[in-house]
Amino acid sequence: MRLSAALLSMAALVAVAPLARAQESEEQIKKRILDKVRERLDQEKKTILERMSKVIDEEFSGTRKAPVAPKATDKRIRDLERKLQQLDDQREDLQRDIRGIKRETEDKKIIQDAKNAPPENGQEAQADFKSAFDTHNEATKLLATDKSEAAKGFEKSIAGFKRLFYALKDNPGASGLTVPSAYNVACGYALAGNSTEALDWLEISIKAGYDDWDHIREDSDLESLRKERRYLRIMADR
Repeated sequence: MRLSAALLSMAALVAVAPLARAQESEEQIKKRILDKVRERLDQEKKTILERMSKVIDEEFSGTRKAPVAPKATDKRIRDLERKLQQLDDQREDLQRDIRGIKRETEDKKIIQDAKNAPPENGQEAQADFKSAFDTHNEATKLLATDKSEAAKGFEKSIAGFKRLFYALKDNPGASGLTVPSAYNVACGYALAGNSTEALDWLEISIKAGYDDWDHIREDSDLESLRKERRYLRIMADR
């Protein structure tokens, strides 16, 4: 497009000089036009190179500023992003509720065992909790040397804590065991690498009454969850 514009411009100059044109051959006229076009193109090339050199210098120096979008556009984008985030939150909540329904089937045997043979007294419940807790700690130690055995240990401790939770969750006086049991299920899943179940059980423990937010933030068992979006949602404003 630049070449055509230049040619037209040169042609116009020639058209207003009929006497000069009459004294030149067609080859001379063509050469004069091409020389003018070449001169203009050289100038434009120089200008472009200068602009590119300036942009490169700004990029290296860090002084180049990104274009600022209009404020109205920014607000529209922020509103749409907020709506999208709300939809993502709703989807996560629905998926969590669906998993909760499925969990009733997946944990059916543990639930039945818990209901059919609950701890006979507080002392037995405390012993069951300690047994699961010790298994959890042993599995945690094995993570550094034998992940396969550690996984088996977490599976066993998670089942033990779940059994206590399901057995005692409808007993208001047993919250001292049901709440930490649910929390420890979350810890076991987090260490075993199952962040989805870990976050589900963290929410279950919170709904059951767990509210030691400082411990949740500092607990190394939950380290793998720190950057999870759901974890950030759970801990927001707490």
